[in-house]
Amino acid sequence: MDIYLKQAILQVVDRELGDPIYSQQVLDLTNGNTRDYLTNKIKKLSSAQSKTGVLRQDAELASFLRDATADFIGASQRLVEKWYTVYQKSDDAPSADVFVVLYEQDAQAYLAFLKVDYHQAAPMSRIRT
Repeated sequence: MDIYLKQAILQVVDRELGDPIYSQQVLDLTNGNTRDYLTNKIKKLSSAQSKTGVLRQDAELASFLRDATADFIGASQRLVEKWYTVYQKSDDAPSADVFVVLYEQDAQAYLAFLKVDYHQAAPMSRIRT
């Protein structure tokens, strides 16, 4: 399964700040760590256990994929904004990062929406020397 990452962006959804913080710049996909992280997340989406479907051509979500090829940053912001209007209604919904990724797999274009929750960091230890 060959996955070709075309563009990716990180949008920040910090519930304490209110509205999402929209990036104005795409991620550097020449960075091996970034590329590997996103590719591995997408591979998990493409597993045999994943449920699949086909969007109608006139579906609003289908329009995000079409828009993403021409205006990736704007389309990713509109997608996150649309999702956030529903997400913010839940009191239990945590702050998160959202990756929007335009990629190709087997010559077919896809748009991935990856929500990654913040995790409470373990306390750091400090040692005096």
